[in-house]
Amino acid sequence: YLYPNSAGQGIDVYVIDTGININHIDFEGRARWGVTTVPGAPNTDDNGHGTFVAGVIGSRTFGVAKKVNLIAVKGLNKEGTSTLSQILAALDWVIKQNASSSNHRNVVNLSLGAGYSKVLNSAVDALVQSGMFIVAAAGNGNERNIGQNACNYSPASAPTAFTVGSTNINDQMSSFSNYGQCVNIYAPGERVRSTWIGPTNREIYTDSGTSFSAPNVAGIAALIMGAERGDRSDGSWSPKSIGNRILQLGTRNVIRGFKGPTNTNLLAFNGAG
Repeated sequence: YLYPNSAGQGIDVYVIDTGININHIDFEGRARWGVTTVPGAPNTDDNGHGTFVAGVIGSRTFGVAKKVNLIAVKGLNKEGTSTLSQILAALDWVIKQNASSSNHRNVVNLSLGAGYSKVLNSAVDALVQSGMFIVAAAGNGNERNIGQNACNYSPASAPTAFTVGSTNINDQMSSFSNYGQCVNIYAPGERVRSTWIGPTNREIYTDSGTSFSAPNVAGIAALIMGAERGDRSDGSWSPKSIGNRILQLGTRNVIRGFKGPTNTNLLAFNGAG
């Protein structure tokens, strides 16, 4: 795996999920706890999903951006479910952190989803307006895991979110992956290996889903921010410019097996050779 030497160093990625096992050895001390918006829930990942997602973004062994900072924002409970109010509270906390930070070099990963919600989409748009780059999972289809139109789900359908579908090792669209006009790009999401929860802080796990495609792209966004060293005043770190850069780097017309209409045949790539 080739990547820029900066490896996302100095970039903050907020992982709104089930939390992160911040003590996992593969995070090398770069993960920290942010906030928990689930009433009564512990400040730990008691599910594993968030730790897995964070590992794809920035763990030493499995991560796309191996020097990035990871911030746990626990908006999902131990079953991996949530309420709209808990997710909105998580987004509100993140936007306040961004406003008070001198860094402003921030990415948000949303490997979560539900039916279409204008309220949730508007909250995502507010984060983007504040200057943050938001990556959303396209979603894993219906109750039979058959891909559906991502425009019927949120936050995948948020106009300003950068939405990611899933492919397999053969560059075929995953059967479970949502698709359609709301998907910006695709990334590997089948049989992904990453960090996990457990007593040794060394656990790894293998899983599939668009939840694990999205953090690939969140990691690429962090790589771009870390390597290209622009600033907000010249627009080089604007969410739109970061998204355009990811689209420019993507490998074109290699994905096969689309199950429905698409406006993109782009496979995510970090541009490193």
